[in-house]
Amino acid sequence: MFSTILKYSVSIIFSLLFISCAVTLKKTTDMKDFEIGEVGIKPLIERTTEGYLWFSVKVSIKNKTEKVKNILVEVQGIDKEGFELKDFDLKGVFNPNEEKILTDRRFMPEEEFKNVVKWQVATIEDAE
Repeated sequence: MFSTILKYSVSIIFSLLFISCAVTLKKTTDMKDFEIGEVGIKPLIERTTEGYLWFSVKVSIKNKTEKVKNILVEVQGIDKEGFELKDFDLKGVFNPNEEKILTDRRFMPEEEFKNVVKWQVATIEDAE
């Protein structure tokens, strides 16, 4: 019975390791291929009854390559101790040497929003 439990335990551990590795493998593009502007955040007037605040986000990105790039831009909200409080992706297709402003509306708990001291682009990944 112990050998059966051990056999299944080892099988589960290897399965979890494989899944973990598969999930963390992202096709990250070279951020040097892009000019990244500041992340702009604008709190919106609307709030939910549950204490969530809606905000608008924008970031200027320029594709400095001669290739069309379909990308996901990960934006992070960081607190004063350097911890991530919020993250989300913005998506865009950029022609060679094209500059665009990516925008979106998001929400998060208002108290957490107040604790964000820095919004930054963390990664740029190929979306394909």
